Amino acid sequence: MQPHPPAELSQRIAEADHVVATNRNGVVFNCTISGVTVSNLAVAVASSIKPNGLADDDYKNPFVWDVAFYAGTNSLAVVHLLNHGFFQLDGVEYVDSSGIAEAFWKKLEEDRLR
Repeated sequence: MQPHPPAELSQRIAEADHVVATNRNGVVFNCTISGVTVSNLAVAVASSIKPNGLADDDYKNPFVWDVAFYAGTNSLAVVHLLNHGFFQLDGVEYVDSSGIAEAFWKKLEEDRLR
C-alpha cells in the first residue's frame, strides 16, 4: 500500500488550472478558485500521507467540501476535504501535514459564512 497518492493522480491534478469547491451542508454554496492557490493545493495533495484516521462515516459530515480539480473543462479528480487537513481521494484517506489543505478548508468555511 502506497503512503502517498499515486504518482499518476498527483501528476494529473498538478495540471489543474482551477478548482470548484462545493459544500455538503444543505445550503448551496460553491466557488471557483484559480492561480497559485490551486498549485499549492495540488502540491499538498500530492505530498500527503495515509494516516491511521477517520472512519468513512466522517466523510458524510455536512462540513465536507467536494473539491473538483479541472484543466479547462476537463475534470481531473475530486477530493473530499474535511477539516484538519484530512481528505479522501478515490476512496482512500490521506492527511496533509503542510497546513495548506486545512487553511483552504478554513477559507472555504469563512467565505461560506459571509
